[in-house]
Amino acid sequence: MKNREKKLLAGMLCLTLMAGLLTGCGGKEESVGGTPEETVSGESSEADEKAAGEAEGQITLTYLETQPTETKTAMVQELLDAFMVENPGIKVEMISTPNDQAAEKMFNLAAANQLPDVIEMNDSWLALLTSSGNIEDLSPYVESWEE
Repeated sequence: MKNREKKLLAGMLCLTLMAGLLTGCGGKEESVGGTPEETVSGESSEADEKAAGEAEGQITLTYLETQPTETKTAMVQELLDAFMVENPGIKVEMISTPNDQAAEKMFNLAAANQLPDVIEMNDSWLALLTSSGNIEDLSPYVESWEE
């Protein structure tokens, strides 16, 4: 991957993480983390740990990667690690789900009102999740940021 492509990917991920931070701080009751094999029950001890961490000032965000490859996942994890070093009060947990299982997982999480804070998704999924009220338009937040 060329240096320019790496910088572009890093910039896009940074924007995505910042957008996720805004939604992650928006009072959402619970997020789902862990491995793709875990089921969504709403009663996980991981959710309890997340709530305890937030009470202590630690924010935990979840990032759903839906098109993982060994190289891409490693690069994204490297970017997340760098982000967490620069932002010690924020922990980002990555969930990697194979592309052929991602839509089903994402729509099941949406139905359970347990979507991750940040989602890598196909454009076609965006309209469905937006129309169902599962995705928040972050434009007002971005427009109000000072440069």
